[in-house]
Amino acid sequence: MTACMLPNGTLSALFWPHAGYPQHLKEASTGVFVTGPGDRGGEFVWLDEKSWTVGQRYLAHSNVVETTYEGWGGLLVSKTAFVDHELDVLVCTHRVAGVSDGGARGVRLLQYQNPEMGETRWGDAVFYDQRHDGVLHHYLDTYLAFCSDEQSSSFQCGITDGEGDARADCEDGSLGGTTAALYRGRLGVNSALAYDLGTVGRGISRRLDYFVTAGPTLDLTISAMETARSIGARKLLARTAGHWASSVRRRVPPNLRGPVARLVERSVLVLQLACDRETGGIIACPSIDPDYRYVWPRDGFYAALALDRTGHHAEAARFYSWCTRAQDRTGVLHQRYFAKPEHVGPSWGPSWGEETDETSAVMWGVVEHFRLTRDMGFLSHMWPFMRRATEYLVGTVNEASGRMEPTMDLWEEGSSRHIYSVITAVAGIRAAAVAAKRLRFEDETLEWETLSRSLERHLLGDYWSGELGHFIRNTAPRDEQPDISSLALSYPFGILPDDDLRMVRTADALAGAFEFKAGGVGRFPSDSNYGGNPWIISACWLALHYSRVGDLRKARSMLNWCAEHATGLGLLPEQAEKDTGKPLSAIPLSWSHAMLILAAQEASSARR
Repeated sequence: MTACMLPNGTLSALFWPHAGYPQHLKEASTGVFVTGPGDRGGEFVWLDEKSWTVGQRYLAHSNVVETTYEGWGGLLVSKTAFVDHELDVLVCTHRVAGVSDGGARGVRLLQYQNPEMGETRWGDAVFYDQRHDGVLHHYLDTYLAFCSDEQSSSFQCGITDGEGDARADCEDGSLGGTTAALYRGRLGVNSALAYDLGTVGRGISRRLDYFVTAGPTLDLTISAMETARSIGARKLLARTAGHWASSVRRRVPPNLRGPVARLVERSVLVLQLACDRETGGIIACPSIDPDYRYVWPRDGFYAALALDRTGHHAEAARFYSWCTRAQDRTGVLHQRYFAKPEHVGPSWGPSWGEETDETSAVMWGVVEHFRLTRDMGFLSHMWPFMRRATEYLVGTVNEASGRMEPTMDLWEEGSSRHIYSVITAVAGIRAAAVAAKRLRFEDETLEWETLSRSLERHLLGDYWSGELGHFIRNTAPRDEQPDISSLALSYPFGILPDDDLRMVRTADALAGAFEFKAGGVGRFPSDSNYGGNPWIISACWLALHYSRVGDLRKARSMLNWCAEHATGLGLLPEQAEKDTGKPLSAIPLSWSHAMLILAAQEASSARR
């Protein structure tokens, strides 16, 4: 289970059973109904209204989010939310305290949920289960249960924007008690539960623990609900916070300090959340707008590399195993997938063309994982994948010219003979030759070593421009701009040393090619995506280069820029708006966090 929360604490998405798919929740909000002293009526407010001053943070060393609300009715409300690291349960603990001298006041919390089961409003239903004191939404083989370990005071099941709408019913502080609702036309169903917390005042606070569980059957979902209640929110929090703290302990280089060090830790935590617990796929971002909730093998490779470099070898190995299941019979990894790669047809995820780097970068990653772990069993397991992938890449080489045929580029802007596609092909085939040699496949070793050398000669001959003083983007069609991905010649793939004059001059050309008001570095000068902006991965790629040639001042400048353009929670976007510097596009982007980890590690170990 993966949950997403807005800066105002509203739950905006709930993915189950896989990271990124399906998404079952349109919104879930908390309302506060307060009665004054004496017989005065009550007042109601939603926590997501502008009546509050809202603060939000992660608890230290964890993926536990705390949101606080102040400034309405003399109250201080906090909501601590997390998904348990073992069970499919979301826990939200609310605390309500009085912070003024207005006297004791009665408080009722109303929990409202508006699911969109299976990403559709068609065919869903909801009912109140009196025996277990919870509401259960269901559609086909998906059930969501909402409950507390306190007894509810009232409930409502209704039609969204229709008869008995539960959100509208909340606003008088009293729920109607309708026990069930069924979708009507295009109108889905919603629900609410109310809980009387008693009185609050200065020095008096109340607490409510609220659970959301999921399951494929009614019985299993109710069982999960009862398990969460029996363990209790306090123990679930302690064990989950402890799990996350353990996962980042000693993962940040000891000589890193300040915002960059904190961002490295947050990045390790983000990448673990992006890993699908069942399949091993690593999603790009738990975002639907823009829609990035897929596994791009390219992005997954960089995430796996960062996980490997921080000692999370099991997660990296599970991603590479995922790739063996995603690979089709021709040897290719397609553009992007849902987290469960065995799905066919639309469940692959939208795809608009083969991108050879998706396959070849993963091949290099497989051998890099082996280099770090020395796990011969892993390499043997991956050998069929490596053989089929190499045969696929061989088929993309034009027999007459010895060059690769055009393919969709890594930026997914069109078919071309892009430098990064050739870089990764050289690296991937070279890695396959290493695997073949380790596993004693002599014929394949010789054939693939020969092919990788041939492609490397074409790469360095075709893409270097002595006249321009940098590597160019494309040769078919020809595009002489510098491209940030050309730095992959050195990092991570090691085809050229970082201090090779061609790499130094290409890095200089990239650093001087952009004049954004917000600072930073773009992908290539004519980039028009979202109007053309600086990207986090571009700054990280330059930081990697600077660290590896010993220019730590420039490397740290790039890393500090990344830290300055993270969100308040330390989440990295894909891009920063070129004028304002505001985070833009998908947040948090796994590739951005992975590159930040890799760049920070290099800066920490670099010599002046």
